[in-house]
Amino acid sequence: MISHGGVRLSLVITMIIATAASAAEAPKIKGEASLDKLISYARRNNPLIKSMIEEIDARKSRVDAGYGDWWPNLSASFSHSQVNPITNNETIDETWWTVSARQRILDFGQTSAAIGALKSEERMAELKLARARQILDVEVARRYFDYLLALEAVDVYMQTNAIAYVHWDRDNQKHEVGLVSQRVVSEKELIYRKEKLNLTRAQSEANLKLNILQKVIGAAVGDYFEVAPPPEGPPEIGLPELAAMEKEALENRAEMSVYEERLNVLRARYDKTRAAYFPTVEGVAEVGDSSRELLSKNRWRLGFQASVTLFDGFARNAELEEIAARIRSVEFDRENMARSILLEVREAYMELRLSEPKTLLANARMKNAQDELDYARSEYELNLVTELGDAFAEYAEAKLQMMKTHYDLRLELMKLALAAGKTAYPESASGQKEE
Repeated sequence: MISHGGVRLSLVITMIIATAASAAEAPKIKGEASLDKLISYARRNNPLIKSMIEEIDARKSRVDAGYGDWWPNLSASFSHSQVNPITNNETIDETWWTVSARQRILDFGQTSAAIGALKSEERMAELKLARARQILDVEVARRYFDYLLALEAVDVYMQTNAIAYVHWDRDNQKHEVGLVSQRVVSEKELIYRKEKLNLTRAQSEANLKLNILQKVIGAAVGDYFEVAPPPEGPPEIGLPELAAMEKEALENRAEMSVYEERLNVLRARYDKTRAAYFPTVEGVAEVGDSSRELLSKNRWRLGFQASVTLFDGFARNAELEEIAARIRSVEFDRENMARSILLEVREAYMELRLSEPKTLLANARMKNAQDELDYARSEYELNLVTELGDAFAEYAEAKLQMMKTHYDLRLELMKLALAAGKTAYPESASGQKEE
């Protein structure tokens, strides 16, 4: 349902859309679909979001594998072979088996640093997913508002097409009885054909906008899909000071947290590399048996084992220098990202403020066009003037412009929230207060 300016219009579009394989596999959206519902579908079915979720699962598995280094390492071996001793030409069968266990006791932080790096990488993947969802929300809203405007345009051109047809048919009948000339009829027919062409173009654009919307969502819509636009009128804007929003953006933006996690990964790598200078201590236990009777063979052993690298050609020093340089590089990148975020917040704030006067002007134009249309209708009913088509065209254009400014205002509000690293700011695009 679409309702604006006191005029309630309903339009249910029936269409068959050829979708990608990923969209075809997802459940179809049927019935009334609000923006919040479409965003929920997109977060579940968008291929990029699905890929990032799988990446997080992979990171979690790597963390679990890192913790496995603290568990005992058990191994077993068995061998059966024939041996030909040097002292004689007889071959003998030999069978032996061994079960051994190793437990890492002390590595001066190497394993802990490796696990810390893996956990930071997992956190980075989660932050990127959260940011991707915020960006997807704004993209869905933009495509959704485009589709709403396309539907409204179809509805408008259906009515202007009907008005143009009535005018052409009326003058054509008058021409048949000799009341008007053929030139008048031809002009009205040209207007009618133009309006019909506009309607066809508007229907094609609506189909295209719906196709783009469902590609962004990652799910196909059903054969009957009815939109549910936001509430009438622009949203109420109550924002804090720009400085407060900038501070909030630096605290909330996932990009800043990603840089912190990148630094944590590099610091963990640095600690792991530096810890390799110290020995690794393991507990060792082994038991085994053999069919050969050898005095020197041990049936079991239990003890400690320590290993350390004495010289590696200064490779470890070079690796430490590389990591330190990368840490400094990421710190500079983080500072540059902070400046970009502040600039993005200021631009979004300015665009939002510029949208407010545009909305007021569009509302005033809409009110004036409504008055002109009401006057034209009254005059048309009295058969005094025939400018109803022009008045309705002006009204329709003003209405579309007003709707566009309202949607732009909501979209700019979402963009400002995106720049500040928030889901909504201060309310959702559907007009419902953020919980």
